[in-house]
Amino acid sequence: MKKLEVFLFASLLLLWGGHSLAEHPKVMDLPPDLDLSAEQVQKVEKVRLKAQRKAIKLRADLKLARLDLRELLQSDHPNKTAIYKKLDQIGALRTKLEKTHIDARLEICNLLTPEQRAKLQEIERGLQKRHHRLEGRRLPPPPPCWPPPLPPQPPELR
Repeated sequence: MKKLEVFLFASLLLLWGGHSLAEHPKVMDLPPDLDLSAEQVQKVEKVRLKAQRKAIKLRADLKLARLDLRELLQSDHPNKTAIYKKLDQIGALRTKLEKTHIDARLEICNLLTPEQRAKLQEIERGLQKRHHRLEGRRLPPPPPCWPPPLPPQPPELR
């Protein structure tokens, strides 16, 4: 019975899979209303590319780990310890993927002026309200562009 429970649980995890926000490049798109300078556009694109490269690698590792898990589950004598270890690895990869998105978002927010950040938050609130009306349910407020911009780092720390 335990073998069946572990198999079902792990199979559901594989099927559900959960998609990270970092998997969707559109999430980091900024509305044209922000009037970004040419320099800001260039820096934002650099952040996006860096985040996308990292996300691609993490998603590939995640797919391989899920494949390994499937193999472990289909074994004649599934090893519960190995299965749980693989599940922990999958969880860690998903967390890294989410952190990649958050890091990129914060880095992009730090490139914006206070006025641009305020305008972005206003736009996101409007999108949330529209989504709320369409879905008929309450959603959490959009994440703010925080912390405030960091002071420039000395060249030796970069």
